[in-house]
Amino acid sequence: RPRACARRREPSVRLCVMVGVGALLVVLALVGLARIAEPIGSAPTVTVGSGGASSTFVTVRAGESLADVARSVAPGRPVGAVTAEIAEINGLVDGHVDAGQTLVTPRY
Repeated sequence: RPRACARRREPSVRLCVMVGVGALLVVLALVGLARIAEPIGSAPTVTVGSGGASSTFVTVRAGESLADVARSVAPGRPVGAVTAEIAEINGLVDGHVDAGQTLVTPRY
């Protein structure tokens, strides 16, 4: 049989797996770069309700406590009062937060 008439082979399972793993690695690298490029302490701001009241969404970072979040969103204000307000807004009973958790915080 001449080569020009030879049938093309289907892609092997190994090739498909390699392409899939490669694509996954690219996605993970892009996500990692996006997290590195994100400015520390930045959070998107949204307006809630009327009358100009606004809040921010803050994602808790590894090793960060609720008091740390309170200090970062309201420097110069009493930490206990801001912590209590954040806990109330988010329905936190014991004030415990986990890394990656998103909190609604008042904007001062």
